[in-house]
Amino acid sequence: MSSARLPALGDGTALLALLRQWADHGWIRDLDMALAAALHDRRPDTPPLALLAAALVSHQAGRGHLLLDLERTLAHPDTAVSPGDATREVPDRETLPIALLGNLDLRTWTQALRDSPVAGDGTGPEPLVLNDHQLYLRRYWRHERTVITRIQSRLDAPLSHDEDRLRTLLDALFPHDHLQPYNARWQKLSCALAAR
Repeated sequence: MSSARLPALGDGTALLALLRQWADHGWIRDLDMALAAALHDRRPDTPPLALLAAALVSHQAGRGHLLLDLERTLAHPDTAVSPGDATREVPDRETLPIALLGNLDLRTWTQALRDSPVAGDGTGPEPLVLNDHQLYLRRYWRHERTVITRIQSRLDAPLSHDEDRLRTLLDALFPHDHLQPYNARWQKLSCALAAR
């Protein structure tokens, strides 16, 4: 990939203009473009590839995804952005998202993010978190870490074998009745086994 061949990848201002075109075509949201612009305003030394990644991770969050998988994005560049309005004239085919992403390689993109002042490993204040080839908005990375920590602490916690308490709870949920349907007794047994 040569930034001489793709000028937007060599200059932050040119990349922001390209992202504005993408937003105008409906391929990304205005919010995604605005994030890249805000990062560029705050840190003009941010590499254009990091600005591109910021816009795309924001776009993925808007589509309900937790992260931007850089490797998958490069393998399937057509999934990185929304289809948008394909009927509009595109001035330069190389500025299409699929063409631009098709000219990137994973090593170059991840290195640009590692060298960027706006991406880190989650220990600093950077707004983007790079974990191997997965890029997160910091907030979503923190949420994922919280869920992982809570699940792990529950898995590591010693099991409580308070039989009397369990029996009392199950008896309250499934009172003994000789007319009780057979399935309800199995439900009570299933709950008892699951509690252990």
